[in-house]
Amino acid sequence: MLTRLLRQSSVYALGNLILKFSGLILHIWYLDTRFFSQEAYGYLVLLETTAQVGVVFGGLGLSTSLLKFMSDEAYAGEKKTVPFTVAVLSVFSIGLMIGGVWVTAPLLASALLDNAADTSLIMWMATYVAFKVLGTVPYTLLRTEERAGWFVAALTLETLALIGGVLFFVVNQGLGLKGVLYAWTAGAALSAMLLLAAMLRRVSWTFNLRIAPRLLRFGVPLALGGLVSLFLKFGDQYLLKGYTDAATVGMYGWAYKMGSLINMLFVQSFQMAFLVLGLKALGKSRENLNLHRQTFRHFVVWTGWGVLGISLLAYDLTLALSDNDGYLEAAGLVLLIALGFLAYGLYFIMLNVLYAEEKTQSIAAMVAGTALLNIILNVILIPQFGAWGAAVATFLSYVVLMGLATYLAERAVRVKYPWVVLAGVLMLTVGLYLIAQLSNNWESPFRVGFRFLLLLSYPTLIFAFRIYTREEIHQARTWLRTRRETGGHQEK
Repeated sequence: MLTRLLRQSSVYALGNLILKFSGLILHIWYLDTRFFSQEAYGYLVLLETTAQVGVVFGGLGLSTSLLKFMSDEAYAGEKKTVPFTVAVLSVFSIGLMIGGVWVTAPLLASALLDNAADTSLIMWMATYVAFKVLGTVPYTLLRTEERAGWFVAALTLETLALIGGVLFFVVNQGLGLKGVLYAWTAGAALSAMLLLAAMLRRVSWTFNLRIAPRLLRFGVPLALGGLVSLFLKFGDQYLLKGYTDAATVGMYGWAYKMGSLINMLFVQSFQMAFLVLGLKALGKSRENLNLHRQTFRHFVVWTGWGVLGISLLAYDLTLALSDNDGYLEAAGLVLLIALGFLAYGLYFIMLNVLYAEEKTQSIAAMVAGTALLNIILNVILIPQFGAWGAAVATFLSYVVLMGLATYLAERAVRVKYPWVVLAGVLMLTVGLYLIAQLSNNWESPFRVGFRFLLLLSYPTLIFAFRIYTREEIHQARTWLRTRRETGGHQEK
């Protein structure tokens, strides 16, 4: 089971790497003052954030319901009807969402774009959201079937369409924000239509009236929790806009993009595989929990390395992509943001247990309480410290969310996670980061070289400080040897 988790996580990580790398490519133009001012980039950040909120709201948590009901043997007799039922419910939900956006478009335009008359951007954003919600259904079905390769192929197609759209509408046609929204919509529509067509060819076209209320009962609390969870990720951007201006949002948004590499490459790729495999493991037994303990250890160690890497290289990455010095302050925020995502990844490990116990209402309440804390911290810190206050508030909120999830999950199923590993990784990561600050005033080639050496020292120090034990090293070597001898097909 752990081998399957590693293999599928690596495939999802490849897809997320493609997606995130394309995002960095797009920032060649997003951060270029010929196409976007820092203020305009701030508006783009707010539109992207609101679109993600719309996807969660419009989806009603139905994709997670699909995961749950397709993975749970208790619903084996109804699995054939679940995908089509979820698709139909999603269409109705999208209709309600589009209607709501149409009514509130002037208000949204005023709040996000400082121009109540610019409602066309809001409606294009809603169109993009509609296609993303539709596409989520077949994307999730691919995950439940553990067809990670097809998932990544579809994601790559959407990404290529997005890049092509930006090149045409923004770079060639000079359409600015509207051009980006055209590109978003084109990519989302292409992947959604192709995947839906493929899905509908191989599933039963039966709307299951009996299971539909169960899907909604399971999913809607998660959607509400997801909306609140998104506020933990992005609420600081709205509050920054309220207390400061769009240019500050743009700078913070770039810091967040860099820090969220951890979310894309480690957290999301990991949780896409672990959510399914972890639920299957818990569905078989509540006693054998080695998968959860081992996952915790490996996730902390290697995500910690990623946190260190992006934190050390953020300044020079910003220098390479933009000639606007206003973005350089973002580099200092990246460590806090990336560590917050490490805590968020651990939250998903605990969440897996709560999903298995069907404690979705507890999840929603927990996330809502943490979001309230996030609001309070942002309101206190942003007026005094600006973007730094937002970064601190978000980091602390993720840590609290992880702590609450751990408490609830351990009460339900006692796992005994190796917390000493987390302590060791945090000390090592922060220590190497502080050493790297000695190179702040060096010439760029020497600074980058020194920081790469620090980054490469991390795996050696992990073993030197026995964060991985000798027994675990021996197990890893045995596993690799077995994989080579069997050609990688020993696990089922």
